[in-house]
Amino acid sequence: MKARKLSKSGKYINDQKWVFSRLQGFWGQAPTPEYDFGYYATGRRSQAVNFLPTNQFGMIPIMWGEADIQKFKGTDKMLLTDGANWIDEKGENHTAEEYSPYVIETLKKASEKMFLQVSGDVAWTANRIDATHVRLVLIDKGYMDPADREVKVKINAGVVGVNDILSKEKLNVNNNSFELTIPMGVLRVIDIEHKK
Repeated sequence: MKARKLSKSGKYINDQKWVFSRLQGFWGQAPTPEYDFGYYATGRRSQAVNFLPTNQFGMIPIMWGEADIQKFKGTDKMLLTDGANWIDEKGENHTAEEYSPYVIETLKKASEKMFLQVSGDVAWTANRIDATHVRLVLIDKGYMDPADREVKVKINAGVVGVNDILSKEKLNVNNNSFELTIPMGVLRVIDIEHKK
């Protein structure tokens, strides 16, 4: 990656469309470009702190390029980048803009293998409690623009029951999916019971 240089007019030149773009401080609150990894992987829409990412494809591990992915349970593919470009299996470089559809499709296919998928503008985490229970925490991610958030959760297992452990509400499940609202500025803690 080349360092960016100032032109005589004081503007930055060579402002390429990088995989991880607009990271300098002067980009604060600028829109995140759609080809930027943070846009599609973590739901970042502006160059600001992204403490509560949406992670529509789940948590994406970031590791060194020489890592032996066979040692990481559930990992069967690695996408390589130098931060500016994507690097394919043949070692050829691709711009963030041209390669992002492939990256998005790869992440989407991988997320379909996960225990659950969460869609909606919320931050979330899931933790296995025991062999038949998963605890899902859903948070209104909008600390700068709080709002009620609609969420859909798809579970890739036979669901026995889904309960909000704080309100004691039993949630309706249809085809191993359920929908709910996360109130503005609040979180919900959901217990998912499933078949072994």
